[in-house]
Amino acid sequence: LQFLYFIGKCHSRKSMPSDSWKWSDAENSEGVTIRQFLKQQESNVNPGTPGSISSSVSHSSRRLSLVPLVVLVYYGVSGGPFGVEAAVGAGGSLLSLIAFLVLPFVWAVPEAMVTAELSTAYPEAAGFVAWVESAFGPFAGFMEGYMSWISGVTDNSLYPVLFMEYVSASYPVFDDPNYKIPLVLLLVVINVYLNYRGLEIVGNIAIFICLFSLAPFIVMVALGLPRMDFSRLVLPPTGGWSAVDYPTFLNIMFWNFNYWDSAASFAGDTVDPGVTFPRAMVWALLLVVAAYVIPIMVGIGATRGPISDWQDGYFTVVGQELGGYYLMSWILTAAAVSNMGMFQAELSSDSYQVMGMAQRGMLPSFFATRSRYGTPTSAILLSASGIIFLSLFDFHSIIEMLNFLYCVAQLLEFASFLKLRWSKPYLHRPFQIPFGIFGCFLLLFPASVLIVCLMALASTVTLLVCGTMIVFGVFLYFLFGLLKKHTSIDFCHDRTEYSVVPEVSPLLSVDLNTPHTHVYTRCSTSSNPSSSHPDMYLIGKRGRSPVCDHLVL
Repeated sequence: LQFLYFIGKCHSRKSMPSDSWKWSDAENSEGVTIRQFLKQQESNVNPGTPGSISSSVSHSSRRLSLVPLVVLVYYGVSGGPFGVEAAVGAGGSLLSLIAFLVLPFVWAVPEAMVTAELSTAYPEAAGFVAWVESAFGPFAGFMEGYMSWISGVTDNSLYPVLFMEYVSASYPVFDDPNYKIPLVLLLVVINVYLNYRGLEIVGNIAIFICLFSLAPFIVMVALGLPRMDFSRLVLPPTGGWSAVDYPTFLNIMFWNFNYWDSAASFAGDTVDPGVTFPRAMVWALLLVVAAYVIPIMVGIGATRGPISDWQDGYFTVVGQELGGYYLMSWILTAAAVSNMGMFQAELSSDSYQVMGMAQRGMLPSFFATRSRYGTPTSAILLSASGIIFLSLFDFHSIIEMLNFLYCVAQLLEFASFLKLRWSKPYLHRPFQIPFGIFGCFLLLFPASVLIVCLMALASTVTLLVCGTMIVFGVFLYFLFGLLKKHTSIDFCHDRTEYSVVPEVSPLLSVDLNTPHTHVYTRCSTSSNPSSSHPDMYLIGKRGRSPVCDHLVL
């Protein structure tokens, strides 16, 4: 349909001859009309067919509307105030509150805006992989996908760990690996099954989880406001300002505001992404900031414990002090349920990204196959396997490693955004940041400085581990290239290259004055798929001029 609209928009209106014709009946050199070609393309796009491989999703089969997308973005980024307590202990109440109010403008808003613009321009499962590949080529695209997937799976492994820390804070028996490991495995299996059933189910469940997990904090705020001591909101960490643990503080703060770009993998399954995606980013950002700032302010001001007590799981202690055993149990249950929501959102994003990479020929094609529910089964199992392995590590060591890899990938995404603004100014962007290239550079500069500072604070172990992972990613890229050429392992060969496809009313016929009148369609060809500028084809009268032999929609 986008191709129909584009041809209808980009036509030459001149005096109509008597032998005018409909462009949809024009034939190419092989005798195939454009109408037949479009029907063939439509039959190749069916994400609901078990075992099918598709690089895009038809409008009628898209499943995510605004509210489920808002909640999935919210859980991909935050999921509630669970896990922010250690930042208060490391930086004190004043520094934490300032960071939670400033960081959204320095980091979250630029990342969300970049994600909204490029996700609507490239609405496919590959997400940011498509941006980077379009800007810098397949090697950069593969490394972006590899580092982001490693970072995403590492991030997702935090949620079983965080859940177990909340449980063990009230039930110490779960510190025993004999009880901890079976519970982690059970949590992973349940969420893998829910992801297998489809994005629509994941989105609807996430709405319920969001309401349930935020409810105890609404009660906690209502009970705590009358007991507020505002002087506690300016306390330094225990030991004074010189005792601020900046590496821990910055890593936790950054972790609680990152992964806005993970929502890009849902763009291909979103209803009207050009409108829905920007709105979802705005509402998710407001929800994330409110869910952090308000509970932390009340938790600090309404309790009397020292700042050093603020460690992972401390909101259960706040709940017990303000509302007794029942509120503590409710917060503990909400933490478990919220972690399930974050797990689902991240697992969906990681799996769809793997599927998108396979659709672009970067991974074997079996990762691109969909189940009867439209979900990437093989990609889900791959992501779940990495999560189970990494969930056995320590919480803070996991955060530092995933943040480093994420920082490298994010710098590459920012560079791709600026490169595409310069090299493809006419790329169709249903949503566009209202700045020129220089304005976009200024918008991303503070966030880039923050990324570099965070990477500079990484420990030697993190540098060695992440450096080894990056080198291994380079090895995998060339290995898959050899497998593609010299083995029978199947890879997809169609790389989707988006072009200028405006959203206009469909004009189903084009009348041309002479055989030499041109209608230019901006589509790339199989002979030149990596061209930065689209090729142009001549459409003439039937039998007089050829229509393009190959189109890549």
